[in-house]
Amino acid sequence: MAILTGIQARSYVVGRIRAGDKDEKGRPHRLDGFRFTSPSQMAAKDIAEFYQGDDVRRWGQEWEVYTRQREIAMALPPGSLVINQQMMRWTGGGPTMVCDGVTTTRPVRGPCQCPQPDDPGDPESVWQAINERRRLAAQKTPAGCYPYTWLNMSLPDISGGTGVWRLLSKSENAAAEIIAQAVLLERARAAGRFLPAHVALEYRESRVDGMLRQYNVPALRIDDSLRAIASMGGDFNGRPLSGAGDHHRRRGAPPAAVVGSRPASRGCDRPADRRCGDRRRMA
Repeated sequence: MAILTGIQARSYVVGRIRAGDKDEKGRPHRLDGFRFTSPSQMAAKDIAEFYQGDDVRRWGQEWEVYTRQREIAMALPPGSLVINQQMMRWTGGGPTMVCDGVTTTRPVRGPCQCPQPDDPGDPESVWQAINERRRLAAQKTPAGCYPYTWLNMSLPDISGGTGVWRLLSKSENAAAEIIAQAVLLERARAAGRFLPAHVALEYRESRVDGMLRQYNVPALRIDDSLRAIASMGGDFNGRPLSGAGDHHRRRGAPPAAVVGSRPASRGCDRPADRRCGDRRRMA
């Protein structure tokens, strides 16, 4: 019999999925594929075998595996914390400020301390506040918040039972794009369904002060169409979409085949060390 009060249920975290590591100077380093870390050696070995990754190695008190997989099949389990987002300011001792852009929850609950637009209805004023927050967050001792996005997912072919793998992104692009997909996930979760999907690393580049920046952005790709998701139960924006046309049309292979199949060869000769360049493990 489960405890009914006093304990908040949460999913067991099998491991973490990472889009980068750090070089010998401690600077963030972009990877060619996902990197997995877990306190479970068995789960790490499953990752290495299934995704044809490097040999499992120690990473502090955990185990890590580098892969060249830039897209992996996954399922989003029903629950209240499939996707979670917060604005956070970090120091060496942990988060010193946590907010949602309106209300601060740490260190004390109150109005958000991030720069606010003078006129919320004026796009220029809004962008000025955003750029000021970014400037403060980029200081050597951060004085502003960055968006943090957590995505919890299940990897059906990896040991760990109903536990989840957690991906953390500090990218503003990911924060803006992944949350849009969450609108669809909420509908499917209400029906108690596991949604087959993919999480991918998408290459992006931009110029900041004349310097070219190259980086990875995690992207969430749901296999089902809008119509298929709506047919699971409920309406989409108040308008039922099921009942007309082929509502199970999908892009590519059916989710059941995708989730249960071993990743196909990319047709490239992989070197023994699949990491890009001379990488060091994240501190």
